[in-house]
This record gives sequence, C-alpha cells and structure tokens, in this order.
Amino acid sequence: MTLPDIANKLAMDNSMLSAGEIWTAVRHAMMRAYTDGRLTCGVVDCASQLQMEPENVMLCILPESAVSNVSIRIQHTLMEAYCRENGIPVVKVETKTAISEMLKEVKAAGKGNNAHARLERKTSNPRDFNCFLVKIPDAVSSEEKKLQKYCESCANNNEIYVEIPS
Repeated sequence: MTLPDIANKLAMDNSMLSAGEIWTAVRHAMMRAYTDGRLTCGVVDCASQLQMEPENVMLCILPESAVSNVSIRIQHTLMEAYCRENGIPVVKVETKTAISEMLKEVKAAGKGNNAHARLERKTSNPRDFNCFLVKIPDAVSSEEKKLQKYCESCANNNEIYVEIPS
C-alpha cells in the first residue's frame, strides 16, 4: 500500500463516523471552547472575530433552523462564504435548540465562574445562537482531532451537515 492509498483509507475511515460520534466531537469542541473562553457566539461577534483574526479560528458552526428566516439565511451564507475563503471548516448542525440546551448545561455547571460573563449575557438571548466560532486551542483534545480529521476528509464536499442523534 502506498502513502496516498493510506491517506485515502484514513480519509474514508474518518468520513464514516456515525452521526453520534460527529455530534459528540462537535459538542465536546464547543463545550471545551466555552469553558476556555474560546467560543464566539452571534453573527456580529463572529463577523468581527473573522475580520480581526481568521487564522485563529478552528471551526465555524451554523445551526440550521426549521424557521425560514431570510435574514438568518443571508447571514449564514455570508459567514459560510467568508469562512470557506479563509479555509475554516463550516459545520451545519440540524437545530440550534440542542446547542442552546448544551450551553445552558455548561453555564449551570460553571456557576460562580465570572470569567465568561460577557458570553453568558449574550447566550441568554436565543437570537445569539445563530452562529458560533471555535478558536484554535493551545492543546487539541482527541475529540477535537477527530473533528478536524473529519472536516478535512469532507473538505471536497460543499457542506458538512451534522444530524443530532435522538
């Protein structure tokens, strides 16, 4: 087996992760970024982050909503285009409700920690769950590596869509 064959096999193995494994990796990356202060929420803050330092962004997460809000679709399209232009993987998640519930769990577990007061203030408003950026960590966890490899293996696809298992 040649090196390209091995690389192709690894890419195929990574792209065959189950929906549960992918969601677990996305969830882990977001929770870890939140607790480390590396998670940016809301379209305006995400756009500012991308304008100032796109090289420090590991991942863009765009929750897909069942509501057909034209302005949110336009914002998502612009965010996605800018991220792709800068080589930032874009992951679309099927619902923002699961993400908001997950962040509420993290906030409840971290009560008394005032390090993320600004983010807590912003995430209390459901409108701020329309876009997320995860900055690159100092040390990458195994779940984050798995997510990065999955995104790299799907780089030729137009989009990466994560279904949240029930």
